[in-house]
Formats: sequence, structure tokens, C-alpha cells
Amino acid sequence: MKCFLYCIAYFLFGDKIEKSSKKSQSSQLKKYFANFNTQNVSFPISITGIKKFLRQNNHLNLKINIFIRQKENDKKKELIFPYEYGLGNGEKIVNLLMVQNKIACDHAVNHFILITDVNKYLRRTYRKEVEV
Repeated sequence: MKCFLYCIAYFLFGDKIEKSSKKSQSSQLKKYFANFNTQNVSFPISITGIKKFLRQNNHLNLKINIFIRQKENDKKKELIFPYEYGLGNGEKIVNLLMVQNKIACDHAVNHFILITDVNKYLRRTYRKEVEV
């Protein structure tokens, strides 16, 4: 449930981990969680929690952009939208895709995925749409 922390750790320290199995990578990333102040930040994290995380971790020098993927009404087509842009005051820009998983009719849990190259991600996403 701490996918947000994994994304941030991979963004900041991904070049320092061995690229073996996914399980091995996630255990390697956990050791970098000690660099993050997560006091009073609850998980699964919300947008408010992300803002609090950024305030408590100014030393990370991050600015976060969050994109969301939504299905169009009555169509199979999915669209990507900016959801939150420019959270934080840092110089290192992190792009995350937020996927909402509904648990109940009135409750959803956010899951975050690191987008390493926004242009490549959007190009692939919308190229599939043109080819269909």
C-alpha cells in the first residue's frame, strides 16, 4: 500500500539498485524509505497526504505532477488528464500516474505508478487509440 514511496524511492535512487528480479528491487528500495519523513502521513496516501509529505521532505527537492487515467462514458477509450500539477517547490520533477481502485461504491484507493518519460507514455497511449 506504499506504492507512492516506492515510486519516489525509485525516482531518487533507482540508479543505485541492482536490476535483478522485481521482488529484489522492491526490497532494495525499502532501505531508502529511511530518507523519508512519513510522520503523520497515512497510507494509502491521498493528495492531501502527498502535499504533507512534500512539506516534511523539502530536502528531497521534489515537484510532483499527477496524471489520472479515466474511461470515457460508454466507450472503451481511456484518456489521460493532468490531475494535480506542480505539487511542491523542488527542481526534481516526478511524474506519477494515479489509478483509482474502487473498494466500495463510495470509497476508492489510489495506486501510483512512476512515469519515467511522459512524452513516451502519452505517445504510446494515444497511438494505440489511433491504430484501433
